[in-house]
Amino acid sequence: MAPRRRALLSASSASASGLALAAAAALCLGGRRCLAGELASPGDANYWTKLGTLSSSEGQLDPTFSQDVTEYMLTVDNNQVKSLSLTFGLDLSKYDSTELPKLLVNNEDFDYSPVETRAYIIPLDESIGPVDKVYTIKVADPNGATGWPIPRENAHEYNVHVKQPPDFDAVIQAVQIKAYVPHTDKEQVKQEPAFDPLTKAYQFKVPNGHDEVKLQMNCTRFATGMTVDGKAVEINSTQTVALPTAVKKINVQCIYDDSAWTSVAAQKTYALTFERTIEIDTDNFQIALNISADQGYCVMRPGMGEEHNSTGFVCRFRVGTPNFLLLITESNLDVVLEEDTTGKQRIMRSGLFVPVSIPDQRTYFTLRVLGTDIPLEYPVETIRAGECSTMSCPEGKLHRKDIMNIEAAYAHLCKAEVCSAKRDTARCCKDAPRCTTMALHDLSCPAEHVIDMGRHCEHEPCNVKDIDHCCVKGTAPAPAPEPHSGSSGHHGHHGHHGHHKNWKLRHHLHWIIRHKMEWYRSVGCGPTAEALCDGHMCFYDESCLWSPPRLGGLGCFAAGVAMHCRYCDFSIYEDCPVWYDCTGPCQAWTDAHQNWCYENYDVHCPKFLHHVDFWRNSTGVAATLLRGSVSSVGLAVGLCAVALVVAAAAFMALRVRPSAEALGALMIAQGEEQPSFAE
Repeated sequence: MAPRRRALLSASSASASGLALAAAAALCLGGRRCLAGELASPGDANYWTKLGTLSSSEGQLDPTFSQDVTEYMLTVDNNQVKSLSLTFGLDLSKYDSTELPKLLVNNEDFDYSPVETRAYIIPLDESIGPVDKVYTIKVADPNGATGWPIPRENAHEYNVHVKQPPDFDAVIQAVQIKAYVPHTDKEQVKQEPAFDPLTKAYQFKVPNGHDEVKLQMNCTRFATGMTVDGKAVEINSTQTVALPTAVKKINVQCIYDDSAWTSVAAQKTYALTFERTIEIDTDNFQIALNISADQGYCVMRPGMGEEHNSTGFVCRFRVGTPNFLLLITESNLDVVLEEDTTGKQRIMRSGLFVPVSIPDQRTYFTLRVLGTDIPLEYPVETIRAGECSTMSCPEGKLHRKDIMNIEAAYAHLCKAEVCSAKRDTARCCKDAPRCTTMALHDLSCPAEHVIDMGRHCEHEPCNVKDIDHCCVKGTAPAPAPEPHSGSSGHHGHHGHHGHHKNWKLRHHLHWIIRHKMEWYRSVGCGPTAEALCDGHMCFYDESCLWSPPRLGGLGCFAAGVAMHCRYCDFSIYEDCPVWYDCTGPCQAWTDAHQNWCYENYDVHCPKFLHHVDFWRNSTGVAATLLRGSVSSVGLAVGLCAVALVVAAAAFMALRVRPSAEALGALMIAQGEEQPSFAE
């Protein structure tokens, strides 16, 4: 070093001195030493081992670079960035061109040129997971460690901590979804479509006879959790899926939850549908679609063939979101109601009401049964029907009223959106009571007026408002004497009172029985089962209106006649109920007989009504006849009178509406005409 220094000093002219001073501020070239500052050489303790610059192509260093700061954080928020460049340089004024320091990145030599800008490339796409890695840049004396007794290396290290969030869309994708039949050598279940991490819905066709499958879903190695129908399970574990019905739908999820990158867990859901085929007995298979009775009704579509999939339903309702009720004989089948235009589906559960929003205009659906070995589809036409109250009934008819206080929409809905007198009169209207029934309600015409026998009242029952309409000028015939029963020897005060009550009772029963029978006739079925529902046996059953209905509503709305009517005694339906005769003496009736008559006709057995004067007087007459010594002819007449009196006493106990046959028997016995119900 000394000879070279002396050579430089010997050339100390003014121009040489200026050149040396300028070179001191930059790299010494040609192996010459800088005159100002005397640059240290490798191996010297003062050899310069610090970076001059440090920058990144992505993100910002924290803190800003300083040659004396060695720890930095570099966060790349954009998880789509695939790489970044770390650019660093030396302060070349500190070095001779032949004595540059050694550079290393993560302990690997980094080749560089002092006259070129070089960058270190950090890949960020090595995985879809998060990046969290430290890169160390080392500036070292090229002579390595020196000194004695303990060699020491002259170097500086700069640590850059690089962080980048994961590719959330990728880390929560499944890498495999498959199902296989249990108890086999992993026989795989047919899957549609083929697995693709981007496809979110799959269908599996389970072989017939299997009621469970094994599900294998694997998430990426970066996923932090997995769920099945919202329940956390061990990640990538095999799950057993039970198939109690023909169709089972589940949702499975891969989850990524790391508070370092997100405050809310990221998750991807896959919808899996498992369908197994169920063989059905087409001869006994039955399906029915109804609407809550207070909102509307459904009837089988007429004019269809015998094939199950050619049958349909027409549903009429008066609300925008009616509650549909599905009844099906195969409880392990799944059924959906699908709107034809939009494809929107509602899952229907047998025996449960399901609200379905329907537009005001006529809309068409398909009732589709899933999981059967033969396709079962039923067209459904829905009609927001007009109400009977919006139309006028023709003369002699009145709007039907619900005399049993059961609000059934069937009774007051027309067949189309707008009511039509031609189409809906039979449904919405019924015959008005004739003016001749005014007498049953203690109504009479004013003086010099008589009842017009051909007119009908404008109210039901007839009331004082109908007098002006029903009465016309004229003279009434002399009233017929009150009917008598028993012998002429019993016309005392009590006897006359009994005859008077008997006379009024018979006329009252005439009215209430007529309306009872009209009620059952308007419904379409009665408490005694008959073949009235499309040729099949059915009966009136109020339990069809329970919530939920008895037997899940099976057989209700028989043939679309009325919600009250229930099929019986054929196919899958229950046996027809026992019925009883509610006429005649009741002392020998069983409890079941008495209960049936009371529940269906409100008939109370006379033995519970001994306080009624008429009952006491009638039994007294019968006792007198039985005690008397009469001829054979007289005895026969007396026995007939006894039968008549007992029958009259029984009918007096009827609280609401006895049977029409009973009334007829009483009137025939007393010489009166039997009423006709052919209206």
